[in-house]
Amino acid sequence: MKKRINLTLDEEVLNRLREIAEEEVRSLSQTVNRILKRHLEKITDESH
Repeated sequence: MKKRINLTLDEEVLNRLREIAEEEVRSLSQTVNRILKRHLEKITDESH
């Protein structure tokens, strides 16, 4: 299940996320979700 949230991002971060989304032909939301999931997996693996 997905939830709608509001975020405040630095303009440079938002611009880079938009670039990545465009390169990957994904929505901004899909891109942010994918990047966050990967990051969470990485930091979870590193802590175990």
